[in-house]
Amino acid sequence: MRTFFLLIYLCISLMLIFLILLKKSQGSTNVSVTNINKNLFNISTQSEFLNRLTIICACFFLLLSILQCNINNYILK
Repeated sequence: MRTFFLLIYLCISLMLIFLILLKKSQGSTNVSVTNINKNLFNISTQSEFLNRLTIICACFFLLLSILQCNINNYILK
């Protein structure tokens, strides 16, 4: 059971790293070029989806961290 949660934890960690790297940077860009790209490729809905997926993965990551701490405390007692 402990190994199973560790594998899920590892997968979510890698997925979270990948999603954060995929997200568009928040640096300063040319506004006119950005608006053209948003309209052309519909980036706003894609970035919104990536943001929500990142939040969901982060919540699972935190929950699994708490769960692993509880499992480790139970095993040590």
